Amino acid sequence: MKGDTSRASVSMHFDNVEHESFRHDEEQPGGVTMTTSVADPSMRTVTVWPWLARVTAICCLFGAQAIHTGVIGEHLLMWPPAGLFFLGISLVEGALAVALMMFPSRIVRHLVIWVSLGVVALWLFSRTVGLPFSPMAMEPFGREDVVCSLLALLTAAVLIVPAAAPASPRRPL
Repeated sequence: MKGDTSRASVSMHFDNVEHESFRHDEEQPGGVTMTTSVADPSMRTVTVWPWLARVTAICCLFGAQAIHTGVIGEHLLMWPPAGLFFLGISLVEGALAVALMMFPSRIVRHLVIWVSLGVVALWLFSRTVGLPFSPMAMEPFGREDVVCSLLALLTAAVLIVPAAAPASPRRPL
């Protein structure tokens, strides 16, 4: 569409198939890289990795939250501070998932990465060395523990690449 800068034809290539889209001024979610042959310098290449990483991280956070919520009761009975910890981490994971969904900024991504890695580090320490302030001895590795830690590690891993990207997500072709 010559002369119309608000709606320019954009080619999207994925799986060796070419598709057409007509929006170039906003990042589009999806598993594609959008390019264009229009000689307009405002045209941008948009990749989907940040979107896919964000969706994966949100799902992993909600999964970890569900697991942590499920163990609150038994930990409250064993040692109330442990139960309150699981209640707190469950609320934090849910809040971070919602924040990542509604306000996907670099600060939120970094916060999610550090909280996820911190939870894994605390879990690993509690299973290998034991927590010095806890009356419970070292707990054995359990299926729920491992799954939850893998979800947290996956959360951090998928967000590290977008978080390490330059501050400006838009780059000229």
